[in-house]
Amino acid sequence: MGGGLVKCRTTRILLVGPASASGAAIVDTLSLRRASNAEPVTPGCSEAYIRMRMGKHFELITCDLDTSESLDLRLPRILSRCGPVDAIVSVVDCADAGCVAGARQQLISVLSLAELAHAPLLVFAAGQDIPNALPAWRLVEELGLHSSARPWSVQGCGYTQPRGAFVGWEWLVGACARRRSAACPTDGSTRRLRNKNERCHKQGCK
Repeated sequence: MGGGLVKCRTTRILLVGPASASGAAIVDTLSLRRASNAEPVTPGCSEAYIRMRMGKHFELITCDLDTSESLDLRLPRILSRCGPVDAIVSVVDCADAGCVAGARQQLISVLSLAELAHAPLLVFAAGQDIPNALPAWRLVEELGLHSSARPWSVQGCGYTQPRGAFVGWEWLVGACARRRSAACPTDGSTRRLRNKNERCHKQGCK
């Protein structure tokens, strides 16, 4: 890859969460463009996952993971089919106590996968505009995120107050960029390496 420069690829984000309606609301708010066709989990399989696009460089992968069987069996197959995942987004309906409990169990399974180790996690605490909804700071405690070593953020948002979705997305974009820059040489280090190689070439270094 000429001069040691790293070729950019699409940043791929996995959308999970037991709140399918909330997830759809987030997708609509962010104006994601849904792919024309669902892709099968395995060739000839009726189960499918959906790819959605946001601009040229971001891709969202979403599927139904509401059961333990779908988590244990389908998610690993989906990850092997769709390629490396850079980050995870979970949408939790904080006005539904059952959804909060389900999200905790789901995240325990999702975050334990080796393919998703160290991937930044963004949790949308949806339904904040509904009376008696669980506050975002309480959701952090319910999900046990304080003990997590990965980068994470919990962002409150409401069905009539979508600004939180954009704030959360901005954090996630930055977290993905920091993770990628840490794994790749910076422009400065690449330039220094190239200059060193040029000096060695001129001086006849071996």
